[in-house]
Amino acid sequence: MDTVTLRQLLRPTGYTLFPGLCLCCGLPSGRDLDLCPGCEAALPPIDHHCRICALPLPVDGICGECLASPPAFNSILACHLYQPPLAQLILALKNHRNLAAGNMLGRLLAERVRTAIPPEEFPDLIVPVPLHWSRLLLRGFNQSLELARPVGRELGIEVSRTALKRVQAITQKGRGKQARRRNLRQAFRVAGDVRDLKLVVVDDVVTTTGTARAVATALMGAGASRVDIWCLARTPLEK
Repeated sequence: MDTVTLRQLLRPTGYTLFPGLCLCCGLPSGRDLDLCPGCEAALPPIDHHCRICALPLPVDGICGECLASPPAFNSILACHLYQPPLAQLILALKNHRNLAAGNMLGRLLAERVRTAIPPEEFPDLIVPVPLHWSRLLLRGFNQSLELARPVGRELGIEVSRTALKRVQAITQKGRGKQARRRNLRQAFRVAGDVRDLKLVVVDDVVTTTGTARAVATALMGAGASRVDIWCLARTPLEK
């Protein structure tokens, strides 16, 4: 019996002894997840979207930006729109170090992957978007790694903390799309051997695709055979 199957068999027993509490409403979740069915149903779905970058669109297709400037990544799989109450859960992890939220959100992402991708198409390795060492020292943890860990556990995929390094400390807050992308062109360096590997990069939110493009470009340039992005949330088109 593999580790993933054993964990799935033991989990109901653990939640019988220690019942889950919904991180949105605070009530018992009634299941082996810290999110009740009602609050999960309230998470904003992504309906029609770009087949490459997951940008919400009026109809399914490929957005103008991906047609004009194809990214190095193959596709983005996003769970939900970046709107309440999901936005608050992500901020609870990122700004308030709510690691329980990170574990729950990572399991949500893993379940979304299960419904969208057959196991034979799973990647060889999961790579969380890295933080610069100075940012990591200040924050104390990497939210993308906290999401990637439960995804890897649930799906039985190795997670690498060392394959990719962030070598420039850049704040993107308040910057427009083009400024973000200029800042990120030399921000990442591949530190591990990724040649001929199918990779998935895990992040919390995709906004302008600048980080996704920069990371995928670095990994493909180092010999990866394919790069996809899995994220919790996608923002709508910038106004």
